[in-house]
Amino acid sequence: MASKNEFAANSVLVSYFDPFDVFDALNEQFVEAFPLQNIHWKAPNGGLRTIEMVPVSLLTESKALESDTAASRLFLRFAAVNCISADDYRAKVRPLIRQWLPVNENGLWKEDLSHYPMPIILLYANSEVVDSKLFKSTLLIDKFAKDFPNVKVLELKSVYKSPKEKKEFWGQIVQHLKSFVLNVFQNRLTTYQAQLSSMNKDTHWVEQVRCRENILELYMAMNLYDEATNELREIKQCITEHTKSELSSGTLEVPFKFSCETPSLAKLSDVLSDGMLTKYHSLKYFFVNEFQLLAQDDAKEVDFLRMYRLISFFLHSIEQNFITEANILEFKCSFLDHILERLPHTKSTMGVQIRAELVLAKRDCWIQGVLACTEFTLISKQISIDRDAYTFGSLKETYSDEATFHENYLKLTKKALSLFNQCGRKRQRTVDILSIEIGVLHHQRREHDKAVSLFLSCYEYYMESKWDVIGLKLLKIFVDSLMNCSGLNELKIDDEAVPVSIILSNAYLNILRTSYNDSERRRWWQKFLQLSRDRPTGLVYATDGLFHVHTTDHAYLSQPNTLSIDVSIDNYGIPEDLKADAVTLTFKNSDDFFVHFQLLNVVLVENEKILTLNATEIAYGDFKPVSLEIDMGSTTFVKQFLDDAVPGIRIEHSYDAQSVTLAIEQARELNLGDYALELSCVNHDKIASSEAIITAQKHDQTSACPLSFSPDSDIICEKITNVNEKVLIRYYPKESISSFTLHVVFSFTKTSGASKFSETSVVKIGCYLPVSVSVEDIFKRDMLIFKFLLGSSTTEEPIIMSGTKLLPPIPEDRYSISGGYSPDSPLYLSADPEENCLNCYQITTSDFFQSTDTFSLHITYNTLKEQLDALVTDAVLVQGDVEWYKKFEAWSLVWKLCVLPLLCYQYDAFRAGLIIQLVKDSINLKEFGNLFRKISMNRDVSETIIHCLSRLVKGVRLSEIDISAYSKNVVPRKLIVPVELPRFEQFFYVEFKNKKASEYELGNPIEVTIEIESLNQTWGQNGLAGSFVFEVASSNEWLVHGKKRMRIPSEKSEVHLHIIPLKRGYLHYPKVDIINIDSDEPSRIDYTNYYDTLLVF
Repeated sequence: MASKNEFAANSVLVSYFDPFDVFDALNEQFVEAFPLQNIHWKAPNGGLRTIEMVPVSLLTESKALESDTAASRLFLRFAAVNCISADDYRAKVRPLIRQWLPVNENGLWKEDLSHYPMPIILLYANSEVVDSKLFKSTLLIDKFAKDFPNVKVLELKSVYKSPKEKKEFWGQIVQHLKSFVLNVFQNRLTTYQAQLSSMNKDTHWVEQVRCRENILELYMAMNLYDEATNELREIKQCITEHTKSELSSGTLEVPFKFSCETPSLAKLSDVLSDGMLTKYHSLKYFFVNEFQLLAQDDAKEVDFLRMYRLISFFLHSIEQNFITEANILEFKCSFLDHILERLPHTKSTMGVQIRAELVLAKRDCWIQGVLACTEFTLISKQISIDRDAYTFGSLKETYSDEATFHENYLKLTKKALSLFNQCGRKRQRTVDILSIEIGVLHHQRREHDKAVSLFLSCYEYYMESKWDVIGLKLLKIFVDSLMNCSGLNELKIDDEAVPVSIILSNAYLNILRTSYNDSERRRWWQKFLQLSRDRPTGLVYATDGLFHVHTTDHAYLSQPNTLSIDVSIDNYGIPEDLKADAVTLTFKNSDDFFVHFQLLNVVLVENEKILTLNATEIAYGDFKPVSLEIDMGSTTFVKQFLDDAVPGIRIEHSYDAQSVTLAIEQARELNLGDYALELSCVNHDKIASSEAIITAQKHDQTSACPLSFSPDSDIICEKITNVNEKVLIRYYPKESISSFTLHVVFSFTKTSGASKFSETSVVKIGCYLPVSVSVEDIFKRDMLIFKFLLGSSTTEEPIIMSGTKLLPPIPEDRYSISGGYSPDSPLYLSADPEENCLNCYQITTSDFFQSTDTFSLHITYNTLKEQLDALVTDAVLVQGDVEWYKKFEAWSLVWKLCVLPLLCYQYDAFRAGLIIQLVKDSINLKEFGNLFRKISMNRDVSETIIHCLSRLVKGVRLSEIDISAYSKNVVPRKLIVPVELPRFEQFFYVEFKNKKASEYELGNPIEVTIEIESLNQTWGQNGLAGSFVFEVASSNEWLVHGKKRMRIPSEKSEVHLHIIPLKRGYLHYPKVDIINIDSDEPSRIDYTNYYDTLLVF
């Protein structure tokens, strides 16, 4: 579209002559065609430039001729004509065009594009007229070309076949217009540059300025910002070099005018020729031209920033040169008004921000002018100014009385406020300042409810920003306004209704915190106390500015089941001793579990005081401080610990002989296949009531819990009330696991008082079975033998076997057992298949064996790590030093729970040479040192522990006497393996009986009697359990002569036959078999002669 300002310097001027009133039908199409897009221009340096957009100002020719400036800047002149006949052409059109065209002294048309615009005839007619030969053999368009050579004629249609044709047609017209504009521009530029190059810059500098101004106008019209800027810089340099400081100041124009018709915007060359150039004229000329270069509709953020700098520089220059002028304030207000009208409208943050700054600058200038010329006052504005030094009469209507002044003050402030609000958080401080100024005016006008609504958010911002001087002043105004709102009981803050009493209490403390006047502080403190008594508030207030708080970095066991921590509190902000109901220090771990240390009924004096806070509900691990709270009536003073610079604490188990403690581990006595936890409570007799909640933990967030406390359902939590000395809890793994983690909460009260105690801990339980057991049964005629093979189940964990014992079922007198195993010294077993322990038990019965009976094998053992842990503790660390142990005892649980589990031993070194040595690089002594410092362990204890660990790294050799003595302190584990008697099978006793001879010879038969006896009665059975066949096997050593195969007829049978030796030497008796006819399976046989031999000669 065309430029909004028809005389805009940064646009191409085009006029139109419309003698036949046809241009109205064309105007819309021309408006749509402008601005011209993407004009390709070959710059003087030879480079091809694309001018993205050239604004066009379209105006009537009469209006253009009214202004000499506009007339000289015209690029194109349109004459819109219509013709319907030859007579019409001869009588009207041709004379009119001849009169319209410029003529020289010879009466001929002037063709000089460097000084005159290009004339263009717009022939608006339908196709019947244009295409017909109105002049016999000549078309109308050709007639124009003949009568007006070198004058461009554009045929414009009135009717189009389709929208597409119309679009294509006007696309061609636009291309013609681009070419015409570029032609004029290039002609003029070439002419002016030729003139410029022919001038002497010293003797013809004024003409040089004139020529450069013409070039500047061309560049500005064509929207060539860089070229125009360079040209303007050249003009400024030329003026500076030749005028220096000889210019007079001139006169400020009030009101300021931006129009190019004002004398103050005449060309510099014209004013220089007349000798009338002033500083004001020069400043304004360069400002207006630079501003017009920047202030375009598509201005970018960087353009807005340049405009703001340009405006600021212009105002600064005006103040430097005209500071004593009485009308300078009127000038600045008028100037800013005009700038705001011409500043391009945009939604960009920078553009809005600059508009806001200019509105604010205009407001402040206006305020200064009003206060300089009246007796009006603003509490928020203290301006020291000579009231007789300035005039402000031109704006009298804006402050005719105080009410009008206030009204316009609010209007301008709110306008600036609205604009700054669009700039986001970056101008929040300015928004708050303006809001405060509005609020102060409301307070000044006794409009307290309006003042309160504005101050509510603003004063908090200033208090938090540490602008105490500003904040305190505003705060007192806010409090005064709020106290004068008698009917107001609550205020809306963040969509929440907050009682006025809380807001006032908070404000009183803010004044107390920021005031340096002791009497004032005491007065506001008493106001706060009175309000707290009259209307309890439930106020939470920060300790900053009232208390110095310092926490120590360790907690300690001050009495049984009670942790303590020391806190330093300096009450420097409250002008009297403070009686606090409670002081509470809260810590939190990474799982958001809180531990609270508290002290009740405290007096905080007006100096530093060290308090010992206690916690009876304890958790273990690393904790960071969260807050310290000082409760006083309904008010809580809070210190928030938000940065990592505040030291955290490490809470570990501490030992006290009088403490009630709960230990949880894998049960030390278990039946094979069973899983159970053993809870042991120390000092359980001191407990009045107790409860333990044990929760199994997942391996990670995505996995299921690995166990359940019920065999039939998924229960991961077990609750035990009234915990006794020992409690067993069975559990059921849902998958193969070697360890799992429990979250344990043990809560109790003591018989000595009503205080509630609790301990929360995370316990890792190892649940793998380190012992492997296999069993084999052997039948004999009058006894049963169990053969047990024992060893370690893992390569990493050797075991120590203390003994085994096989116990019979009840009643115990039915069986007689021999073969119990109790070695003189512990037996070490690993998972090496070459290393195991074999235990054999012989069982006889006075009655019979019953297959439903179950024996139990009791295996007493420990892991080698358990023994080495005990040896390290007693033989290496303590070494019988009773005095040192008294110091160590308080930290013994840290040693047991935090150090011993991390020790990895070289078991081979111990078994080979009784050397206790740690696996290389398995521990980090520095980390242990950091832990001990974190929990403030006794220095003598920590140094001894570190020394002990250092020795273990190198290796410590023990004597057998030490090992034997100290190993007695190891609490043994017991595994109970149920052993069932084998189910009943038909079992036979077979014995060969032969007549004794002095010698047996090769080939001579030997008479034998074979006794076959069923042992069913030994197993409580009568008769044979089926049909069985007995057979004596032949071999390469024996021939059987007689009935070698027979059915066994009864429980006791005899077979008589001869056996003939086929070899000499010691020969074993022939093999025998008894086969179950029904199943074709061999039966068990106690063949008493199996290993007997006969000597054959």
